[in-house]
Amino acid sequence: QLRAEYQSQIADADQFINNRQYIEARDTYDRILRLEPNFEDVIEAREKLYSKLMTEAKTIFQESLIYESVSDIDEAIDGYRKTKDLLTNVSHPIAVEYYKKALFQLKKLQK
Repeated sequence: QLRAEYQSQIADADQFINNRQYIEARDTYDRILRLEPNFEDVIEAREKLYSKLMTEAKTIFQESLIYESVSDIDEAIDGYRKTKDLLTNVSHPIAVEYYKKALFQLKKLQK
């Protein structure tokens, strides 16, 4: 019954994922889970999404370190912001670690 009730929102999240719009997909899943915290299908889908979010964020973070090392500070800051945005409200320990690293780098570069 829950699946039918939230079918259009789940389809939207799937489309966001297909378009690599991971933040929008995460936000969609989170909205559903605020209303239905025990909705197993969405919990599982969000966990799969977290894996994609973390992979994307780690790649962007590494690229940002490279930009920073060659003094392309604008690109580095942009990448650290993207990393932070991707990992906002993701409770996985690795995500939290990269979120904190990105915040640290942003504060360091924006002095």
